[in-house]
Amino acid sequence: MEKELVEIGVIGAAHGLRGAVFVRLYNPSSSLLEPGTEVLISGQHNTHFLKVMIEMISHSPKGTKVKFYGIDDRDAAENINGWTCAVEQSQLPVLEEDEFYYRDIIGSPVFSTDDIAIGTIEDVFSAATDILVIKTTEGDELLVPVVDVFVISLTPGKVVVDLTGLETD
Repeated sequence: MEKELVEIGVIGAAHGLRGAVFVRLYNPSSSLLEPGTEVLISGQHNTHFLKVMIEMISHSPKGTKVKFYGIDDRDAAENINGWTCAVEQSQLPVLEEDEFYYRDIIGSPVFSTDDIAIGTIEDVFSAATDILVIKTTEGDELLVPVVDVFVISLTPGKVVVDLTGLETD
């Protein structure tokens, strides 16, 4: 049985001459990664993954700097720029009963506060705040910041939003 992988970030630019890279983590505050953690990295189409172990990790204002065992020089680091970084689902922390991962709401229906169907959650990404990408019933894309004034209820299976005050054009 194939293990389910969860994408946690994207590898960015090389840093220095010894193979370190910056990694843009989807959850920068996550404590999941530490030296000794095995991750899977993959190029453009995510069809073949390379298992690597974290040798060193540090956080700075510029981002998260990671050194993988086996990526030992700048050329090797530059070759993995743009690759995705994933972990096996079993490596994720166990959640409390009322918690969930954003990936669990992908495909959930979205309703207005008047219980009118708006669309479905297509994606979630991070900017200054987390953003819900909603595919509307008309086929358009609607971006809604995950803040109390716009997102009234956020659970797997049903999302309720208040679009009052949100620019939708």
